[in-house]
Amino acid sequence: MRLLDVLRDQRGFFPLIMPAMSILSKPIVWVSIALALSVTANVGLYKMWQREVRQSGALTAQRDNALAAGKACSEGVERLRKAGEERAAEVARELARARDAARRAETRALETLGTAPTVPGDACASAQVLSVEKLKQRKAVNEGVR
Repeated sequence: MRLLDVLRDQRGFFPLIMPAMSILSKPIVWVSIALALSVTANVGLYKMWQREVRQSGALTAQRDNALAAGKACSEGVERLRKAGEERAAEVARELARARDAARRAETRALETLGTAPTVPGDACASAQVLSVEKLKQRKAVNEGVR
């Protein structure tokens, strides 16, 4: 006796599933079930793929932000390097001017020390005369500059 015959003869739960048993014996039903499972699996795969695409988009945005920050940092460093070079050139010019001024002051000091006292025997009176002459020279130089 076949299983279906046994189940047809029973009363209770089995008569309820008998129509399902006869449906399951058809190949089209199994193909439909396989197709439904395939569609379900494909939907799951599609959702996983979408999540991965969103995550890769977020990572791309993070990468782009990091690249932009790095570029801004590099540009800032380049600006600072240029400013440092300009400042170094400016300082070098100022040092050269200061050296020239120091040489001129040294020359004037040596000339002043090398001159004979204007009032022999009185260093104070000689210094007063010398300072008046130097003030006249400076006045003449300052008026010439204007």
